[in-house]
Amino acid sequence: LNDLITVLPGIINKLISVLDNIVIKLNSKGLDVSLIRDNFVNCINNGAIKISTKMPKYIIDIILTLISYLGILSMGLVVGIYMLIDFDSLKEHFVKLIPIKHRKEITYLMDKISLEVRKTINGTMLVALMVLVGDTIAFSLIGLESPLLFGVFCGITDLIPYIGPYIGGIPAVIVGFTQGTGVGIAALISCIIVQLIENYILQPIVMSKTIEIHPVTIIIGLLLFGHFFGILGMIIASPIIAILKVIYDFIRDKYTL
Repeated sequence: LNDLITVLPGIINKLISVLDNIVIKLNSKGLDVSLIRDNFVNCINNGAIKISTKMPKYIIDIILTLISYLGILSMGLVVGIYMLIDFDSLKEHFVKLIPIKHRKEITYLMDKISLEVRKTINGTMLVALMVLVGDTIAFSLIGLESPLLFGVFCGITDLIPYIGPYIGGIPAVIVGFTQGTGVGIAALISCIIVQLIENYILQPIVMSKTIEIHPVTIIIGLLLFGHFFGILGMIIASPIIAILKVIYDFIRDKYTL
């Protein structure tokens, strides 16, 4: 961050210089865009001031939020470990609550749902691995320092649909700008391209092959769940779609629909 704040004036001066060259060319053609140029420069300067003054506060807030989420995640892992250790007895206890005549069907349905959810998790991990590899290769080609480290971080944050790779790409872009304006812009473009490929090509195709649902259905499901439930909705969209598919197939076969 210190490096970024140090090189920020130089980056701004380069942007203003490029803008001035464009203004000169337009003025030579009889177009007066001086006012637009002044407003744009003011926006750049104000943005730089906000970055340099508010960035530490933003980072502290992000760290505190991450600590809070890590606490919740830790509790979830503890509960998950207890469930895994005693899963068979938990399952048997749940099955005993079901009327005897329906136990066989419900057990079969539970096993099918378990299998489909496991498939979605495998698909999600595969997509994250692809993002890791893609970002690592891209960062290596543009000359970013520690490309594997940033690629791994992008792969981990990719587990959060849509915004995950952008979150993972922020440190890479910041370090890129400390190395040079060109490297920073290239890092930003690389993150955006990998994210677009992941969202609209890799995830629909991989998930559709994994849970045997058409890619368009996956995309529509992600959009709907994201609209109604936000980030959490996008995370649970694929597993929920897989579960609904299993339940639909079960009802169709049972009642010969």
